[in-house]
Amino acid sequence: MAVTGYPMHTVILTEDAATTSEEKEQAALNYFKGNFLAIVSLERELSKSGEVVTQIISEEYGFLRGKDRIPLEGTSELNEREILNQFTTEVSHSDIVIVLLTTNVFQSLILDNWEEVADAAKARSVWCIGTGRTALSEIDFHRLEEKGCDIVQYQRVGVARINNETRDELTELIN
Repeated sequence: MAVTGYPMHTVILTEDAATTSEEKEQAALNYFKGNFLAIVSLERELSKSGEVVTQIISEEYGFLRGKDRIPLEGTSELNEREILNQFTTEVSHSDIVIVLLTTNVFQSLILDNWEEVADAAKARSVWCIGTGRTALSEIDFHRLEEKGCDIVQYQRVGVARINNETRDELTELIN
């Protein structure tokens, strides 16, 4: 199912990267480097078709949007309920939902709250979920399938957030 034909709304939920720019005075999307560059590239590609909201979970800086400036001082405040609320609010009006998280974060934030997340899904939206094998195997995709959602899964290997094959499959669904 292609969702083109009108400006699309996309939400990407991911984690920060250990590799960063030396300059903090910039947007989070530009600050994180290394394996985060796949997120930046995906965000740029999808922004050609509409608005993209990138949400970043950072142990050092808290919960950030991609366009947020990096705080000069780190914070240890990560409120899981607040993150979930902001994420499900975006999910409720997103045509494309991309979740690329490590297994532990995915299990505690998404899997433990799966009913709430899936219930927020917009009908006929496209979902791309990348996480570890154990977490992927525990997801009940039936809730999304009932809403006519297309689902792309990526079994995360090492630090790779998404691979080319999964990215191509996602692009095919939305174009």
